[in-house]
Amino acid sequence: MNSGSLAWKVLVWALCVSQGLVYIVSTPLWEGWDEAFHYAYVQGLVENRTLPVFGQSILSKEMTSSFAYAPVSYGANLNLDSKYTTHEDYWKLPRDERQSRETRLRSIPNGERRLQPEPGLQFQNYEAHQAPLYYILAAPIYSLFSSSGLLARVWMLRLFSLLVGSLTIPIAFSTVRYAGSGRHLTVIPLLLALLPLLYPTIGRIANDSVAVPLYSALVLLTLRYFARSCTMFDALALGAVLGLGLLTKAYFLTALPALALTFLLAVLFDPYAKYPRRRLLAHAGVIAALAFAIAGPWYIRNYVLYDNISGMQEVTRTASFSLLDRIEGISRVEWGSSLRSMLKQHIWIGNTSLLSLSRALYQVGYALIFLGILGAVRSVIDWVRLPKADKLTSGRNQSIVILGIFYVFFVLGVLYHMLTNYMLLGVPDGTGGWYLYALIVAELILLVRGLEALVGARAAGWSNAVLVVYVLVANLVSLLCKTLPFYAGIFIPRFHLSHFFELYSPSGFRAMLANLAINKPGFVTPVVIAVVIGFSLVLLGLTLVYAWKKEQEF
Repeated sequence: MNSGSLAWKVLVWALCVSQGLVYIVSTPLWEGWDEAFHYAYVQGLVENRTLPVFGQSILSKEMTSSFAYAPVSYGANLNLDSKYTTHEDYWKLPRDERQSRETRLRSIPNGERRLQPEPGLQFQNYEAHQAPLYYILAAPIYSLFSSSGLLARVWMLRLFSLLVGSLTIPIAFSTVRYAGSGRHLTVIPLLLALLPLLYPTIGRIANDSVAVPLYSALVLLTLRYFARSCTMFDALALGAVLGLGLLTKAYFLTALPALALTFLLAVLFDPYAKYPRRRLLAHAGVIAALAFAIAGPWYIRNYVLYDNISGMQEVTRTASFSLLDRIEGISRVEWGSSLRSMLKQHIWIGNTSLLSLSRALYQVGYALIFLGILGAVRSVIDWVRLPKADKLTSGRNQSIVILGIFYVFFVLGVLYHMLTNYMLLGVPDGTGGWYLYALIVAELILLVRGLEALVGARAAGWSNAVLVVYVLVANLVSLLCKTLPFYAGIFIPRFHLSHFFELYSPSGFRAMLANLAINKPGFVTPVVIAVVIGFSLVLLGLTLVYAWKKEQEF
């Protein structure tokens, strides 16, 4: 490995961490998707020394006290029976009232984390069904800061989540080596670090921060397994990562049919025994056995408690529906609205405040994704048309097929989640676009190579530049024009350039920083927030310049 490539990896990883820090220091308490309920899982694990049970575990008095003092988003408030003050209403309160609430928030007694709230404020933890690995890993962080206040504990757990989630960056570099070219080692990790929704996914308290790098590692190991002629070491690694993934999030169940089909294709299209069938079968058995040894007890527990393997609350709460009911429900789901909402969220949505970009930005994103899908499908068709003897000797085509298999099965799992959500709630939009970030590395490779397949090798640099510019614009607009003003209590329905100059004038920016520091740990001051934002923007500039220079090599 040359020093240039190492410097590029470190630079992209540092950009990822710096952007995640901007998210952490600017995002209000409990603003991340379901963050309060994931935190409650960690808290219950430490304080009660037992795994939670869906339908029985409730939030602590410490948490209900925090809801009363800090503002919550409209979306989060819906999960709390709309009992509390939203962001919009909070900033309408007199300044003295806001200061009083902040003082009481910082003064919540540590003993309340072990107490149950009074009747009428006992909210069930709807994340209690989640697999336990993330929460077990987060528990020592919670314990380490147990003597600190709630705000510091939340901040440190967010930081822990970000650092674990940032491991996706080095995994992306390794994945591209098996599924791309030298040019892709520049553009794909850069796109990943610039994606604005990456940080609400891995920078909040939630199991996604472990699930995203684990699923990315699973895909990487599958590519490496078939590129290195099926070694036992890679089979053991696959089984271990699959088992850990199944202990992190139920959507890893979609990897089971994906791996099965990938092994089946290796058996069917390998006339020269590059992958000896007996070895393939033996390794498949090793992978399955090791994964079951790690995660099997958890899924047995799910079946005992909830009468279903996944333990998902949506499946548990729709247990009365038969298979026939579920099949019939397919025709009643508003698929168009659900898919459109998920795709919009997948590009960017501002946490449970449901902040969004302009319609034009979303439409450009939809077009790029559609073209990328067309190109990826074309690449798969080209693979299908290859002679049987060449199907597994063409590494680039093989990697596209493997990535496509994982992505298709994951999307099928997401569609099933949409179905159960619709049957449960009767409304679309119940499946978040951030779920797809489990396959974000595979998705970016498919997108980049799909566009390249459409425009041709000579124009590949231009198609990559279009993607980088689009993601960069979405990143900066979501941060500077949407997130920072909103969380500072400045609500602008239609953002114009004049607003930008007003907000980021010396006096306007100081006012924003002061408001962003409200309800944060004592060490997150306006100056600290300014330094974090400034450092991230400088790193962004350096990364873009370095990427442009590397692009000139091709």
